[in-house]
Amino acid sequence: MKSCPVCSIKVGDAKALCPGCGHDFAAAPNVAPEPTADAAPLHVGAPSVDPHDAPPNAREPPPPPVHGRDEYLFRVSQPPAVTYGLVREAMLRLGWTIVADAAPVVSAKTSMSAMSFGEQVDVKVYDGYLVARSKGNSWQLYDWGKNKKNVEALVSALPPGLAVPAK
Repeated sequence: MKSCPVCSIKVGDAKALCPGCGHDFAAAPNVAPEPTADAAPLHVGAPSVDPHDAPPNAREPPPPPVHGRDEYLFRVSQPPAVTYGLVREAMLRLGWTIVADAAPVVSAKTSMSAMSFGEQVDVKVYDGYLVARSKGNSWQLYDWGKNKKNVEALVSALPPGLAVPAK
């Protein structure tokens, strides 16, 4: 094992390039390259870690589970507490009645219409995600697409870009 003359990382003899700084041992085994005027300063010591270089699963939480065809998963751009407040405000703006209000879940009842007896819309806020579900009453056999429309109405009532469908 030898140390890189540029960044002092221990490198095995078989390596041609230093993994920390890219120093070429074949070209100049023990000589640090001369910095040029336009080059960035050489890093001495351990290489820095850019969080954007980390694999996606190391930067963000995994998506929560989604069960059933009336549950929809969205990625959110705000912290959970902010997202929760914005979802609650959107439900009130839509004229829905809040029936459960305990973070991280907020639930609201929609009003009756010609196509439904009213549905319950539940939203659970996670770190980086939210899951929205709309469900009709138990005696309602078919939803006529109303559950999906409720979720779409809620998302459109949120600030633009806050919630985008997760793939």
